[in-house]
Amino acid sequence: MPGEGETRRAAEDSYAKFKYDATSDQDAVIIGRVAELAGVMAQNKRSDASKKHVWSTGDQKIGK
Repeated sequence: MPGEGETRRAAEDSYAKFKYDATSDQDAVIIGRVAELAGVMAQNKRSDASKKHVWSTGDQKIGK
């Protein structure tokens, strides 16, 4: 299984690499200055997929 942020799309999407890799150094400076995510968004990581979350989708059903 790929690690955090490592997906097939990330490896093969040449347009995304062109678009985002050009500013990755500047992006890293900004990302380094902001606080870590909290709440629901902080749990939206592959490493947290098996952990119990504090949120739920309620009684929603997907499909028929």
